[in-house]
Amino acid sequence: MTAYPLSWTAEKSTRGHVPGWLPGAVVQPNPAVVERAYGLGADRLCARTAREFTQQTLRDWGLEALAFDVELVVSELVTNALRHAVPHLAAPRPIRLRLLRHAGHLVCAVHDPSDRPPVVNHEDELAESGRGLNLVEALAVAWGWSPLRTGKVVWAAFAVDSAAHR
Repeated sequence: MTAYPLSWTAEKSTRGHVPGWLPGAVVQPNPAVVERAYGLGADRLCARTAREFTQQTLRDWGLEALAFDVELVVSELVTNALRHAVPHLAAPRPIRLRLLRHAGHLVCAVHDPSDRPPVVNHEDELAESGRGLNLVEALAVAWGWSPLRTGKVVWAAFAVDSAAHR
């Protein structure tokens, strides 16, 4: 596994406008950021558990208007971790979901134990699978990934505007 410093984020690892506070906050806790985290394990029920955790957190934060898009993206990121990160390990290690809220943005960050980067599939428009990151890219204002000392974090950011507080 390649070891990277915690602050490293490849220029090509992001799509969209990235809030300035985000790169540091997705790799380590920031006291200025409101955060909730959940350890998901590495089994097939993780995506459902992640959606339920996300739904409850958004309800608690008064951000129900974002629930559909955010739950869909969380489900895709967790499913990608289960399909592409966990199976390549000798012993499965857990996936962790963090929801962060700060400065007009909500961020979902999925930590997985693999150092393999996420791959966006643009080639086959008729494929029945493999387009989850295209969906993430379409719904989030920005998304990306950062390698960690062990594994990586894949994240997606959503704008929190006055419409989200209805």
